[in-house]
Amino acid sequence: MASTATAFDGGDINVIISNVLDDNWLDSGEVSQDSGEEEGGGSLDSGENASFWKVQRCLVEEFIEVGNSDESKLQQDVIGALKIARSSEFCTCGGGPCTACLKHEVAHLLRVSGYDAALCKSKWRTTKHIPKGKHEYLDLILANGSRLIIELDFRAEFEIARSSQDYHNLVNLLPEVYIGKPTT
Repeated sequence: MASTATAFDGGDINVIISNVLDDNWLDSGEVSQDSGEEEGGGSLDSGENASFWKVQRCLVEEFIEVGNSDESKLQQDVIGALKIARSSEFCTCGGGPCTACLKHEVAHLLRVSGYDAALCKSKWRTTKHIPKGKHEYLDLILANGSRLIIELDFRAEFEIARSSQDYHNLVNLLPEVYIGKPTT
């Protein structure tokens, strides 16, 4: 069963994700579910394929290890706020339940619970390798001054159409809610 939330106490999430989605694997094409042939040309024997997914599973399991009791309490509070928000009429934009209003409501509920939480928006311009985009997340500042980022729908960020069963199983290991340190 996949975990619901995780706190991450070290390292850079980008490094861990890039280890999981190794550049050589991405460049060579996805392994087809039918024949074991790569769309990019070569093939993987079943031993190499099984070994690859075992390594990826270990990397993800290392990533989702839960931290100390303070982090566990924060996880419980975030999950509780998310459940309360989902069960209420939280959408204020008039268009029905939306993720922006849900994030706003969870931030509000965390503030009511005594946390310094805010909904943050990040935008970036197009670069040579990355199209422009925007992203919303919760930013939480703890009493000791450290910052944490909260992603309420973390697992969904990795879901892709027509994924292999191995990839689907790997994504299901990820928590629905991610709580971790921002990268520097």
